[in-house]
Amino acid sequence: MKRMVTTLAVVMMLVLTAACSAQAENPEPEPSSEKPVVESNAADTKLVDTVTKFEANAEDAWADALTPGLDYLTLVNRNHPYEFSGPYDRNLHERGNMVTFADAVDGDLIQLEKGAFAAFTLLKVYLDNYCDMQIGIYDAYRDYDTQLGYYTNSLRMFYGDLKDDPSYDSARDWQSRNPLAEPGYSETHTGLLFNVVIKHPRSVEDLESESADTPDWEWYTETPERTATIERFKILHENLADFGFIDRFPAGKEEWTGVPNEPYQIRFVGSSKIAHEIMDNGLSLEEYLGETEKFDLNYEPSAETLEKYLP
Repeated sequence: MKRMVTTLAVVMMLVLTAACSAQAENPEPEPSSEKPVVESNAADTKLVDTVTKFEANAEDAWADALTPGLDYLTLVNRNHPYEFSGPYDRNLHERGNMVTFADAVDGDLIQLEKGAFAAFTLLKVYLDNYCDMQIGIYDAYRDYDTQLGYYTNSLRMFYGDLKDDPSYDSARDWQSRNPLAEPGYSETHTGLLFNVVIKHPRSVEDLESESADTPDWEWYTETPERTATIERFKILHENLADFGFIDRFPAGKEEWTGVPNEPYQIRFVGSSKIAHEIMDNGLSLEEYLGETEKFDLNYEPSAETLEKYLP
């Protein structure tokens, strides 16, 4: 961790300007010819020379925190179940390579693989310092039993005893747009996938009124009144690859991932080089790994699945 903090300090010294649309003015040219001149404007929120972030990605700053032997490109979807190492591996508390921390919204204890957590910490500090944007994690690793509970309840809302219960209308609407994976086939088992929320930049008036309805943390929602939220998530996505992350379920790739566009679902792949190969070329993880089979977006659970999970 000491080496990680030191590396972060070096990175921050190298950064000449923020990679954020909030900073629209161009910086003054660097007089020394030994350093790159960085330009930034509202139209291009990326730094011109990414060397100023991670020294040409010669060594990822989170390298010491990575789990030895872990395949950070493990593919988990409806066609590829997660391979538990044994029956005890299904238990949340049996993982020795996890970091436990409080989620940003409710304060509940959650876990994330230690390399992913280290890289997220760097991303979080970078966005806070250079983009004036605070991010947090709401949901991350889920063990088999936790996913089983979520999945069973979802099936009950659509096919079981809760399907006609109006008190679940809001939950049904959410789940219809964000379907849950069957336990054993959920990428949350990897400890590398998590949900990002963004701190709402309250105005002075909001803070003084004590009656603002605006929530502290923002989920991504594509509605007209959430334009600012969409822009903040755009900034987040533009900086993901530099820290080893990808947009796991990008728009236009639903047939490849089998999941609707979920911009708040972020996946750690362990390497900024690989993350850039995926993000810069507009690929899904499935395409990058050479998958050829596409998903049916009108997927419905089979009769056997309903019989297996419904009470």
